Amino acid sequence: MVDKVRKNKRTLTVLPAVASFCAVLALIAPSCGDSAKRLTSDDSLYLAEIARAERDGTPVPQHPAAAQPQDVQPVLDTVWPDFPYTGIGDAPYDEIFNDSNRYQYAFAERVGISPIHTIGQAYFTRRPVVKVVSGPHYVVDSLSHSVPFLVPQAAKLLDDIGAAFIENLKKKGITGWRIRVSSLLRTKQSVKQLRRVNRNATDSSTHQFATTFDIPYNKFIEADNATPTDEVQLKRALGEVLLEMRRRKRCMVKHEKKSPCFHITSTSR
Repeated sequence: MVDKVRKNKRTLTVLPAVASFCAVLALIAPSCGDSAKRLTSDDSLYLAEIARAERDGTPVPQHPAAAQPQDVQPVLDTVWPDFPYTGIGDAPYDEIFNDSNRYQYAFAERVGISPIHTIGQAYFTRRPVVKVVSGPHYVVDSLSHSVPFLVPQAAKLLDDIGAAFIENLKKKGITGWRIRVSSLLRTKQSVKQLRRVNRNATDSSTHQFATTFDIPYNKFIEADNATPTDEVQLKRALGEVLLEMRRRKRCMVKHEKKSPCFHITSTSR
């Protein structure tokens, strides 16, 4: 029997999930690995070893406490890279928003769906997904290598970012602008197609878990009566919103240069 999930009042239309199939997938879903072991406040040396291993491309060392049996912790209690920033002017965007794919993948694997090969399989995921459509807070681009679906928490995060961006601009006396969404869920098939045209695309894309979306910082949606402004101010307003979301541990963010966007992964169940 197909379960029905309540529809969000704004922009989200929920796809049904088959309960028995979801239960089986949940049992076989992989864990998020060593990079998500819980750490204490005294683990700065170990975090440095992780960073060094990532930089050198060597295996991530196992934390000493990993050998001890531990209870499963909530997602927000898992390891987080140090984040000392309190304002968007504290450092360059590249430094503030630098959550690597290793960290983002660990969260995506834990809170998202199992990667699917075709869009038809979205009806049989271990978690429900929702369709993401343009609304008052953001506009979804015409998607060439992804499809407009996210897990509910990621969709809620996207909507909250869009609403907070508009509100932040209002405080600065700017109105009539919305964010643009350029990439959402990628199937294994679409990842293969993307890798043919984009060398930076990877098989370990977090987009496959329906937890991740891209927001360009050089292209925004302008209404006819929008307050004149420039890309620098719009990017800063968006950056301020993302910094606060990151501080609250609602997401991980990577500032991408070659494809100018904020690459964002939801971390909530």
